[in-house]
Amino acid sequence: MSLSEKVKKIECNLIVNDNDDKEVWYYGYSMLDSQIIKKSGVSVTTLSKKFGIAKSTVCAINSRKLKLKSQIGKMFVINKRQTMKKGELPRTEERLYKCDGWLRNFKKRFGIRLLKIVGEKLSSQIELVKPFKKMLLEKMEKEELTKDQLYNVDETGLFYKNLPEKTYVLSSEKNAPGIKSYKQRITVLLGTNATGSHKLKPLIIGKAANPRCFKNFQLPLEYNHSKNAWMTTDIFKKWFHHSFVPQVKKFLASKNIAQKAILLLDNAPSHPPAEQLISEDGKIFVLYMPPNVTPLIQPMDQNVIRITKLNYRACLLSSILSTTNNSDIITAIKNINLKEVVINLTAAWNKIDKEMILKCWKNILKEDEFDDEDEIPLSILMRDDLDINVRTKELALLLNTADTNEYSLEDIQRWNRDEITDNENYSVSSEDTNLTENVIETVEAKISDYEALEALNKTIQWAADNDIFEQVQ
Repeated sequence: MSLSEKVKKIECNLIVNDNDDKEVWYYGYSMLDSQIIKKSGVSVTTLSKKFGIAKSTVCAINSRKLKLKSQIGKMFVINKRQTMKKGELPRTEERLYKCDGWLRNFKKRFGIRLLKIVGEKLSSQIELVKPFKKMLLEKMEKEELTKDQLYNVDETGLFYKNLPEKTYVLSSEKNAPGIKSYKQRITVLLGTNATGSHKLKPLIIGKAANPRCFKNFQLPLEYNHSKNAWMTTDIFKKWFHHSFVPQVKKFLASKNIAQKAILLLDNAPSHPPAEQLISEDGKIFVLYMPPNVTPLIQPMDQNVIRITKLNYRACLLSSILSTTNNSDIITAIKNINLKEVVINLTAAWNKIDKEMILKCWKNILKEDEFDDEDEIPLSILMRDDLDINVRTKELALLLNTADTNEYSLEDIQRWNRDEITDNENYSVSSEDTNLTENVIETVEAKISDYEALEALNKTIQWAADNDIFEQVQ
């Protein structure tokens, strides 16, 4: 080692105090200086031979001995490390870091919670949504298409061996040990029409061209393969012409609907141009959505895919628990093949009901925003109108049963409209005033049509509860 390397300055060096032998950190002096000062009382010749330096160097270090000792008091002790720079708000920092749970109480006070950032909604272009929705409705009106003829599909990746990341444990357990994540992945293509009456067969894409587990097994869905188990333009084009178009034509024929349809797609790189996705007769074609609007209006991306994955995870757990027989769970997971994946995925897809699909299509088909009080569908209003007619007939039957006079439906409808005729008398009978001599003469009181109708409604309810109508019939 050269002399320059031995005498080289370092940022922090360890020297020893002659008085209490306490180790301290000191800035600006070499380790060699420290060692020579520590050997106080040893001859210069001995030190020069021991450290392999010249005598003049030892003498120079000894001449700086007093200066070094004067600096010892300014050294930093290791077990009392301090922050060199003070905070901008020392009192606030002292209060924050002294009390335990201040962050928890702060979040509880203001209703703040921690969430994982998911999706791509913040990257969406909201201004493109309304023009596209208007264009879609105009296209459907021009082509004379119904909601049964409007479809949407979307791809998603599925790690088919991964278990849930959360579980329930006892309060006494500090953690929940798990296993490593498995990276086996397939691509799944899911799609439905806007009414939820037609769910397309799922398409899964794996790596193997002919999986051995599919031998002597009739697939309930469709299978294809690629190098990375991803969707490609060739696979999608083949699926459109050989699977999607036949499925749609078969469904529309069963419903006696014109064999025309629109398939809504996002701008994924694996989707071919729209010119290549047209049926031979040109009546089934593709309509691409604007870029960066998928998280907002694409139906399959709203909740259908997410719920399907949750259902698949539940089916996966059930199949693992039913096949382990007290054996190792890791072994059971390793034995999962594509055949079991197909069975579980089919069961998960069958659990998606029509109501779920209708909710997912609401964002793209809802043209205008309505008030909260204006959400009664026309079908419910029509049903209520029919209920009124039925109740009117029941009321006429009850009146004709309880009274000798005959009442028609026109009379009851006129009462509902609060129409008063000259022949109707609502005054109190004079016989009621002669019941007792001390009774004060009553004032003529009129009962409104609304009160009468309310009383009749209660009478109808009473008659229905006591099966009066069945006895009369």
